[in-house]
Amino acid sequence: MINSIEDISRSMTAAVFSWVSSILHCPQSRKGLGQLLDNLHYYFSVTLSRILDEMHRNPDWGINEAILSCQNRYKYLIALLKTNPEQFCISDFFPHPEVEVNTTFWFV
Repeated sequence: MINSIEDISRSMTAAVFSWVSSILHCPQSRKGLGQLLDNLHYYFSVTLSRILDEMHRNPDWGINEAILSCQNRYKYLIALLKTNPEQFCISDFFPHPEVEVNTTFWFV
C-alpha cells in the first residue's frame, strides 16, 4: 500500500527501471516505446492532477493527506462497485462535477 510520496516515488522508479531494463535487454520491446511513454505520461499527469486538486481544495493538507484522500476515494469506489453498483452517481467519479451530482448511471 502506498502511504506517502516516497512510496509513490519508489514504486514509479522501480517500474521505470524495470521497463528500461527490459528495453535494453530485449530490443523487440522497443516497438511499443512511444505508446509506453504516452501511457506513463498520462498516468503521471492524472495522478499529479488529483493530488494537486486535493491540496488546492484543502489548503491545510500536505502531500500525504492528499494521497490518503485519493486512496480512500478509490477504496470507496471499489467497495461500492462490489456491493451496490446501481448506486454509482456522477459525484463518485467526479468529486466536483459541474452537473447534478445525484444522478445515477444505471437504470434498474
